[in-house]
Amino acid sequence: MSEPAELDQISRSVRFRLIEMSHRAQTAHLAGALSCVDLLVALYWTRLRADPAAPADPGRDRLIFSKGHAISALYTVLAMRGYFPEASLVDYNREGRACRSNRRRTAYRVWNGPRVRSAMGWGSGSASRSRRASRERRTGRL
Repeated sequence: MSEPAELDQISRSVRFRLIEMSHRAQTAHLAGALSCVDLLVALYWTRLRADPAAPADPGRDRLIFSKGHAISALYTVLAMRGYFPEASLVDYNREGRACRSNRRRTAYRVWNGPRVRSAMGWGSGSASRSRRASRERRTGRL
């Protein structure tokens, strides 16, 4: 498990990358993305049981991210955690690239959305399916 000082440094790096990405892509919603960085870093570095080397593992924990306007924060955290190359962030929000802000499914198994009111249902359904299948995975919502 990571130390608080290490998590703080990771969060700072994520924020720096987010500001760079937002400026380069000329996108809005930077404040919303910055507001969830600490939570995402804490989840992906200390709580979620998910392996970047096996992102499709059926036993991994799930995070339902319903803060669609802050998808840039999730992309940055996933890249820095090793789920895909950080170099992909350079092309954030460019047409035809993997890291997009305005489409539902992306190349990196990220579903941009759902609406906040849908996240409860999706998260509850995922947790219920896991329970019925006797899986140890957990489901969280943000």
